[in-house]
Amino acid sequence: MNDLKRGGYHAVTRLRCPRAEEPGPGFEEDAALLFLERLAEQGRVAIISADGRTNPGEARWEFHLLPGMGAPEESRERIRTAGASAGQCLCLAVPRLCAGGLPVSEEEFPVEGTGTLVLDWLVEHGMTVFLKADGDRPALGWTLLVQGGPLTELLRNGGRTAAACLHSLLPKLHERGLVVPV
Repeated sequence: MNDLKRGGYHAVTRLRCPRAEEPGPGFEEDAALLFLERLAEQGRVAIISADGRTNPGEARWEFHLLPGMGAPEESRERIRTAGASAGQCLCLAVPRLCAGGLPVSEEEFPVEGTGTLVLDWLVEHGMTVFLKADGDRPALGWTLLVQGGPLTELLRNGGRTAAACLHSLLPKLHERGLVVPV
């Protein structure tokens, strides 16, 4: 992710999110993505990221929950977890979220759906992924960055939902010779 932060790639492609009525391949039903959205709706900044250059078997995914400016004062704890998959990383966060006083049920373990499986697929193919649900904005916004591996440029996408961002990413990956199996 350091290359993403430093702008290590010269070419940047901005992706346009599709209209809300355009369906994705089940992205809008992904419980893990909806879980991130729910946290952001509470005024927090939720980030899940992974470095595709990490050795297989290592915990490559990280989840960060930051208290946005709109988060209630009593629950301003920062939370960080790491896991082998995007879904596992989020599941490890739930007990910490409960202990931190966030309105999350212990039974509310995010199940990996199509969206998180696509994120895992990208990382397995050597790409670095950064997905942020920003509840600190006036209107909830998402940022998706993908780079590395077979990509020669940074792909950047922003939108109102993770589903829309992932849906519009697929054709751009296909144009670059990457066919995601969804």
